Amino acid sequence: METVQIIGILLVFIVFVGLMMTRKLTTLLALPMMAILLAAIAGIPLLSDNPDTFTITKGVLAGGAMKLSTAIAGLIFGAWFGQILSKVGITKTIIRKAAELAGDKPLAIAIIFFLAASVIFSAANGLGMVILVGTIAIPIMLTAGLKPFVSGLVVLLANAVGVVFNVSTWAIYTDVLKVPTNTIASYSLVCAVPLIVIALIMIVYYTRKDGKVRRAWAMPLKPEFQAQDNKNVRAIALISPLVPVLLVFFLKVDIVSAVFMGALVTLLLATPNVHSMCCRVRWWKAFRMWPVRSV
Repeated sequence: METVQIIGILLVFIVFVGLMMTRKLTTLLALPMMAILLAAIAGIPLLSDNPDTFTITKGVLAGGAMKLSTAIAGLIFGAWFGQILSKVGITKTIIRKAAELAGDKPLAIAIIFFLAASVIFSAANGLGMVILVGTIAIPIMLTAGLKPFVSGLVVLLANAVGVVFNVSTWAIYTDVLKVPTNTIASYSLVCAVPLIVIALIMIVYYTRKDGKVRRAWAMPLKPEFQAQDNKNVRAIALISPLVPVLLVFFLKVDIVSAVFMGALVTLLLATPNVHSMCCRVRWWKAFRMWPVRSV
């Protein structure tokens, strides 16, 4: 019986690790599912009348959720932060500025887009953000002459680098492995530096190997679509994705607070120019006192 349990536990572990490595299943979903299956294979009861008995519902689900509270909160605030970056136009502005800075040189565009996308993924990660960045960056890189393989490679490598500095991911390591945030921050540099070097070598090699192919196509734009895409974001707001990472690295702020303060800083920096708003709306008229009628 014990041999069967050991084999079952190993199979569950291998299957879920494979799902997480292939990004078919997120870590925060895989961990509770693994915990339930492993506990069931080990013979832990689902329910019990004895309050002191360790059960799946009380000990695994309820107790495990409390132990993962920091990771869950970090995931929620991290997703919220990513939506703020997208809604105020910072994500699209970073990619647009990267394209303007690189000009029409394919290699320069690939490297600058890799750096810009890495900054975006360090603030917000997940399939939705990868799709958002890919749908904006890949057509620009294809138009500049990069092959589809190189364009996709740039986005995937940027995602790999950004995950290393994503503070929402650090929350999982803090809760599951009980590793201090300072230790994770210091070791993230050890992982990121060789990863960045290898990524740049791959981008340069494949860009020079595949050559340059000019691609272009026509795409009608509706007026409302143009107005939505051309949001004016101040240049200082483009540092917003780095705020949570800098707070954790240098000020030793906890992960949830760093993401929350990063979202607040983003909202403050992305506000329109106060002077132009005053000229258009003349909001100071609202402070004029109404005349008091005499009785």
